[in-house]
Amino acid sequence: MNRRLILRLVGIYATVSLIYIFFSDSLLFLFYSDSDTLRLAGTLKGLGFVLLTAALLAWLLLRLSARETSRYRSLLDNHHAVMLVVDIQSSRVVDASEAAFRFYGWPRSELLGRHLSDMSNLPPEHIQAEMERARRNEVDVFHFRHRLASGAVRDVDVFAGPIELDGRPCLLAFITDVTERRRNEAELNRMVRLYAILSGTNQLVLRAANPQTLYQEICRIAVNRGGFLFCWVGIRQDDGSIKPVAMAGDDHGYVQQLKVTTLPGQAQGKGPIGTAMREGRPVISNAFLQDPATAPWHEAAQAVGIGASASFPFLINDQWAGTLNFYSGEPGYFGAKETETLAEVAGDVSFGLTNIQHMAALETAADVIDTSPVVLFRWRAAPGWPVAFVSANVSQWGYHDEDLMSGKIAFDALVHPDDLGGVADEVAEYTAHRVDHFRQEYRIRTAGGEVRWVADVTTIERDESGAPTFYKGTLSDITMQRQARNELAASEQRFRRAIEEAPFPILMYADDGEVLAVSRTWSQLSGYPPSDIPTLEAWTRQAYGEQHAVVQSEIDTLFDLTERKAEGEYVIRTRDGRQLTWDFSSVGMGRLPDGRRAAISMAFDVTERNAILAKLRESEAHYRRILDHSPDLVFINRDDKVYYINPEGLRLLKARSPEQVIGLSIYQLFEASTHTQISQRIAKLRSAAGTSASLAYEPMITLDGGTLDVNVMAVSFMVEGHIDILVTCRDISDKRRSEETIADYVRRLESAVLGTASAVSQMVELRDPYTAGHERRVGELAAAIAAEMGLDENIQAGLRIAGAVHDVGKVMVPSEILSKPSRLSKFEFELVKEHAEQGYQVLKDVDFPWPVAQVALQHHERLDGSGYPQGLKGDAILLEARIIAVADVVESMSSHRPYRPALGTDAAMAEIERGCGTLYDPDAVAACLQLFREKAYHIPE
Repeated sequence: MNRRLILRLVGIYATVSLIYIFFSDSLLFLFYSDSDTLRLAGTLKGLGFVLLTAALLAWLLLRLSARETSRYRSLLDNHHAVMLVVDIQSSRVVDASEAAFRFYGWPRSELLGRHLSDMSNLPPEHIQAEMERARRNEVDVFHFRHRLASGAVRDVDVFAGPIELDGRPCLLAFITDVTERRRNEAELNRMVRLYAILSGTNQLVLRAANPQTLYQEICRIAVNRGGFLFCWVGIRQDDGSIKPVAMAGDDHGYVQQLKVTTLPGQAQGKGPIGTAMREGRPVISNAFLQDPATAPWHEAAQAVGIGASASFPFLINDQWAGTLNFYSGEPGYFGAKETETLAEVAGDVSFGLTNIQHMAALETAADVIDTSPVVLFRWRAAPGWPVAFVSANVSQWGYHDEDLMSGKIAFDALVHPDDLGGVADEVAEYTAHRVDHFRQEYRIRTAGGEVRWVADVTTIERDESGAPTFYKGTLSDITMQRQARNELAASEQRFRRAIEEAPFPILMYADDGEVLAVSRTWSQLSGYPPSDIPTLEAWTRQAYGEQHAVVQSEIDTLFDLTERKAEGEYVIRTRDGRQLTWDFSSVGMGRLPDGRRAAISMAFDVTERNAILAKLRESEAHYRRILDHSPDLVFINRDDKVYYINPEGLRLLKARSPEQVIGLSIYQLFEASTHTQISQRIAKLRSAAGTSASLAYEPMITLDGGTLDVNVMAVSFMVEGHIDILVTCRDISDKRRSEETIADYVRRLESAVLGTASAVSQMVELRDPYTAGHERRVGELAAAIAAEMGLDENIQAGLRIAGAVHDVGKVMVPSEILSKPSRLSKFEFELVKEHAEQGYQVLKDVDFPWPVAQVALQHHERLDGSGYPQGLKGDAILLEARIIAVADVVESMSSHRPYRPALGTDAAMAEIERGCGTLYDPDAVAACLQLFREKAYHIPE
């Protein structure tokens, strides 16, 4: 009741009272004069006043009550707010607004009188306690969940206060539906938690120093920021089991008793964790206690209160190696947004592990550079070449990098005074002719005065006008290499001299017919000086006449021999017309540095021996005298025993008298490994008199137990009806040593080529540690593709070498660009693209037997001309370069890079298929797809 209304009622009451008193007193004094009558009339007037004022007061109160009731009813019926009037004692609804009937959905007859427990999710005793708090005004707002007539449950905020209705204590409650607001708040809170997890993970992967810290902190973030029940990380073991390595949250021992495997044949391998690890994808179980796949863990999960779980696999070294496992007490918790965000968290973990490895690699790389023999430098293009940068490993020559960079020591002070002028002239010439990449070899002086040889690989930096600003590159100490190079040249010279000075005919030649070396004995016996036999054809035409083509075809089979072949006797024609019989043996020497095959043939002039044997057949008496003076070991085999032995034979066998040898079994004179061969040769010789056996290597045993290297030939002859065998053994110890010298030379030549390729590949890996092993793997994959294409082993071998050095030009690219952990700028990429030309410049002067330098130059060319550096098209690109290009793309996409994780072989296969015929050689692409998709090829580690 407002103040104005109260004042109005008081005014009405006062006015009526004054009028009544004034008229009643006037009438009394007008009609009555005695005191008794006036006293009685006054009493009656007083009673009338009471009755009149009582009636007036009742009328006023009734009017007021009707007005207040009308206003109360109007408030309930017309206000848009949901209002309930609840009896405090019975907790039942005694009145409600029209908006309340519409909100709850019950008609008036069903809502009025309904107990609050029918509408609320609280038990009756709790409802009564809350009503008492409202009656005492202890709470401003109550948060309940109310049930509607339809069965739907809504979140409501209740503002309630005490009122009195018809004498009963009641509560007037204003109901506000906050369901959507609560849902939005819950969604917002969920997004905030997800963002907190993702944000915390992003910060963590940048600062985690080791995998264990990363695992533990991820679990802690998931529980503390994401509100998960608990979280743990599992790593796959060699036996297929999953081992917990980190955990956070209150799991009541659940994780420790958990048995999980990736093996699909076991029940413990069919759950979310095993499936995620095996298939490499997230696995969600939003109804954990009802999911058949989680049956082995239902009992333990119910005790913990698990409602839903999610498992996300992550990578270690391109392999699915572990899972992040999140648990919520709320069934259905993991929606699309949660799955997407947590999958990103797992991806961040993979990146973080890669980042940890890269950081370790960077630290290792820094150590490698500091301990590497290759010194990095950058000089200013100014007089004296002041040093702008030099790596700390310049200390290997006794200098401090600070002294060089501070200007205390200029670069020209390092160069040997005798070489400084030549080096400066070459640099000036390269600079003037805009040759921006060059290599020099010169001597330097160490701080201690020692002289060392260095290889200087330099790139010139120029400004926009073309003027040089800096010289940068590498310095490698090649003192030992130069010594080895000199020794190798000397060794080759000694080898050639050994051939030239050999006491028997030796000829070394290449498969294109060039005669590489010839012994003086060959020229002396044949009469042809080296100038007359520059080629094999010239020799065969002069020595064999009309038979030269037949002999030439037999020579062509010798280049691939891996063991010495005894070719037998050939009759040659000397320059002066004589005919000599030479006994030839040959062996292949592999490939020369220029790729040609080589072979070497040795001959023994058996003309005289054959003549002697002919005479022996004519006269036994005469042959004995000749045999006694033979320079070879000669004996007669009669019934497989020694019947005669010449003096040279006694000397070679270390016998003091013939009696020590005559009568011995011939098998006692030869090593046991040759007995089968000897018995077969004897059987052939005894088949008919006059049969000869070709030259064979059959080591003999001397009487003192030593070994005698001999070539053996034999001939059978008839004596008094009995077939004897004349055996001639020539001491070839010197010849064997010559053969070993030649074989050693071949091995060292092959080792030099392979060693050079390996050293170059390692040099590139030192500059670009992120791609360590890339060149070798490209070479192996390229060789495998070539084999699949049916190309010969020589091309495969060349591809291995070319692959190992195809990125050697990267030694010219600044290391900070090579190891940059993000995308390169256009300028930086242009610098990297120069590595193809730079690799060619490094390799072009190396005499490889394969087009290694051209492969390094062309391996980024593409069939449609979109490649670099020359924009070659189609068949203008070497086949080997086209094969390397495919192998390079596949290996690169399958491996990690500083700015991205590995894309995988599937993505690599899709890329080469996309560019087949336009970018990449179709045959190479087809062979590569065949290797990976049908033959399960794996890129080597």
